[in-house]
Amino acid sequence: MPRNEPRLNEVVRQLNQAHHVEATVIPCDLGKPNGPLELFAAVGQRNLRVDILVNNAGVMTQALSRTRRRDILLGMVRLNVEAVTALTSLFLKPMVARGTGRILNVASLAAFQPLPSMAVYAASKAYVLSLTEALAEELRGKGITVSALCPGFTDTNLVDNAKRENAAFRALPSSLMADPKSAGLRKVRRAHTWLASLASCPDTDRRYPPLGS
Repeated sequence: MPRNEPRLNEVVRQLNQAHHVEATVIPCDLGKPNGPLELFAAVGQRNLRVDILVNNAGVMTQALSRTRRRDILLGMVRLNVEAVTALTSLFLKPMVARGTGRILNVASLAAFQPLPSMAVYAASKAYVLSLTEALAEELRGKGITVSALCPGFTDTNLVDNAKRENAAFRALPSSLMADPKSAGLRKVRRAHTWLASLASCPDTDRRYPPLGS
């Protein structure tokens, strides 16, 4: 649901042609206070049933927090934190009523540690990861899985913008940059292996729901 409707229409055309599906375009600014609610209402008006929710809208900016404009920092929180929370809450209730559903929240490797010069971004992704793990436990046994995808540097517009703002990003070797078409699949496969290792470890009491089930 990005705001760039012409680009989204082209993606929809490619999806319909390649996979013989009927995709629907709903442009929406999720950074607005009522954006998530407007999207949820638009989905209802079209009588669409959402069985899989992917929360992948996000924004990243780099600068010391003391030098970055406050409205930019708060805008990042609204999109990366507030919108994810609102969309999850809105679409989760019908899933619970049906007893089935899947939610995938796109976090980041930045979720695992504080990042100076990217303090708010890393904190927002730490929130997404924490929210996901907590909901996964809350919904255990209810037919709904909640998973987090934590990619590293991926060749997307988000990183392109970062390169324009920060010389350190421009200096990153291409070998560290993942292809967005395959990054998600590789992360899920690695997550399956990691979770299987946790399940076989007798000294851990931390439980995780199976991915992709």
